[in-house]
This record gives sequence, structure tokens and C-alpha cells, in this order.
Amino acid sequence: MNKIKTKLLLLLLLFPTLSFCQDVLDEALKDKSNIILEEPFTFNLKDKNIDSYLYYMNHASDVFNDTTLLKSLIQKTKKPDKTYWKQENFFDKVIVAKGQNIHTKAVLKELSLLSDEELKLLKKEIRKYNNRNNEWRSYPLKVSKPIYSDDNKYAIIGIIKGNNGSEISLFELKGKQWVHLGYLERKVF
Repeated sequence: MNKIKTKLLLLLLLFPTLSFCQDVLDEALKDKSNIILEEPFTFNLKDKNIDSYLYYMNHASDVFNDTTLLKSLIQKTKKPDKTYWKQENFFDKVIVAKGQNIHTKAVLKELSLLSDEELKLLKKEIRKYNNRNNEWRSYPLKVSKPIYSDDNKYAIIGIIKGNNGSEISLFELKGKQWVHLGYLERKVF
């Protein structure tokens, strides 16, 4: 009985943190692949490039110019969280090990809360992934763990899109909604 109480208490304490993290991940992964590698993307932004990050992000409009906050976030990228993603971290995504095939029936059973249209798209993506005949696909994604500012109002997330490029984005929490402010860095390969 004590184990159950302990697990319940732990779940209640961790739920707000997981939910907070999930919200920014949902925004970062919106309209992207449903297949995510279990190994997180780690990156290291450089202090000396702060002007180019700000320029790149603000070239269309002056959205963000807090260099102190950005320097603080850059420092946090030097010690990334390298713990592997687990299926429990995502409601509607498939977590896969590098080189592993995906068992469609098992995944669809696990993600049974998706709509019929979402399930159809997911099946199609899994078939393409398992077939692996397309060398320039945009999945599986390799997603970093969110890096939060000290006040938890800003977050940086990096994503590698298969072998089709990468992006490092800055998000701001406005009210209860995470908003994508822009890209600090984007690469095509």
C-alpha cells in the first residue's frame, strides 16, 4: 500500500512539470514527423555568435533582443540533458531506437486515442520509415530536451529532421501558451 501512495504522490508532483514540458514540445513538434529517435539531440550554442543568433532570429521583425537572457540560455546548452526519450513522454508520437523497425500494430494499439485521420497518416509514415528507400526524408526526428530560462518563460529546443536539416528554436510562454519566436540557427544537410 505504501508503494502505491508513493507512486501516486510522485505522479502528482511530477505531472505539472511533465505537462509544462509537453506544452512547449507540442508547439515545437507541430506539423512535423510522428517518429522520434529515443536519443535526444544535443547542441552547444556559442557565446561569440550571440549577435548572429539575434540577427538571424530578428531579420523579419524585432521580436527578441534580450542578450542577457539569451546568454543565460546559451550557457545552459553546454550541459544538456542526455536522458533518452521514452514513449511516456509523448502522447501522439512514436519513439524508436536508431535502426529499429516499427511494429505498426503494437504502435497503433498504444496510440489508440488518435483520430482516424491521424492514424492513417501515422501508418503511412511508419511504412515509409520501415521501407527506408528514401534517403532524404524528414524523419525520424531527433529532439533535444527543452532548455528553460531561469523564470521558465523562455525555452530553446533543437530538432534534427532525419537527414534533411536541423533547427534550433526559441519559444516564449505568453499566458498559458508557448509561442515560437524564431530560429536561432537552421542548417540544411
